[in-house]
Order: sequence, then structure tokens, then C-alpha cells
Amino acid sequence: MGKRVLSKVEISSEDRVVHLKEFGMVKTFQTISIEWEYWATDDLGMNEQKRKELAGDAWGIEVFHRGIKQCCGIERTQVRKGASVFNHISLSIRAFLRLEVYRLRAGISWYELKARIVRDAIRAYLANSIYLLKPTALVYQRTYATPRRMEVIVYDNHHARGGVSRRRAHPVNK
Repeated sequence: MGKRVLSKVEISSEDRVVHLKEFGMVKTFQTISIEWEYWATDDLGMNEQKRKELAGDAWGIEVFHRGIKQCCGIERTQVRKGASVFNHISLSIRAFLRLEVYRLRAGISWYELKARIVRDAIRAYLANSIYLLKPTALVYQRTYATPRRMEVIVYDNHHARGGVSRRRAHPVNK
């Protein structure tokens, strides 16, 4: 048959051994799940059953990556030094392992566990708040109306002195 480009070689649902330039002999598989998938391995003794087992393992790895990214923020580091990156990755993996052990014991998802941790932390803070935060939204509003004008007094924290702002709303028409 001679040398052909791999994309032009028909790969049936059964395995086929081909030679890849600068790599050597590989066994290829074609499967369909949602779309066509092609697998290649240098283990020439691999059969379809072993490939399916490895496919299951590959899915488990994908689930692990999704969980560690979404629940532990492993890719959200904002540091550049090697030691800091290493520390962030190490602590993210440690947090994920603790989350996984607790998930297995409790029988609930990572996302529910994360939500529980956040809710418990908020409850603990509200029960014994050490730091008092100044509110940034409207604190108090009162409206005064006289026969000639209506004035709205807004007490807020948007001013540099944290004072009072007076806004004339509507003149009263007689």
C-alpha cells in the first residue's frame, strides 16, 4: 500500500496497526460516542476491552480536573514566582483531597460541600463578627414635605466625611 497520511487511512471499528513517522508502530481504534473518536496506542497488544477500561479512566481524570478547577480554584493563582505557584497548586490539591474524602463520607457532591462550607463560614462570622464593615449602600432615607417644597435627606457613606447629602426632589405645585 505504501505510505499514506493517517487522516486518509480508513480506520475501522476494529483495531489497525499503522506506522507513524518518527514514532513507530501504533495500534489505532475508531469509536463513536457523540461523534467519531480515534484512539492510538503504542501497546500493540491492546484490545478493545482494555481500551474501554482506559476510556473510563480518562473520563475520571476529566472529572477530577473539572472539580479541582471549579471547587478549589487551582488555575486562579495570581502569582508569578515558582515557589508561590507551587504553594498554590499544592494547597489546592490538598483542599481538593479533603473535599473528596468528606464527599465520600457524606455522600453529597463537591458543589454542595463547598456551599455548606461558605454558608457555615458566613453564619460563624455573623454570630461573632470581629470586623465591622461600613455599609456602602443607602443606610437611611427620610422625606420632608413643606407647603413649598419636598426635600429628601439621605444619610449615606458615599461622602468623604460619611455625612449627609440633601437632595431636593420635587417642588410642590399649588
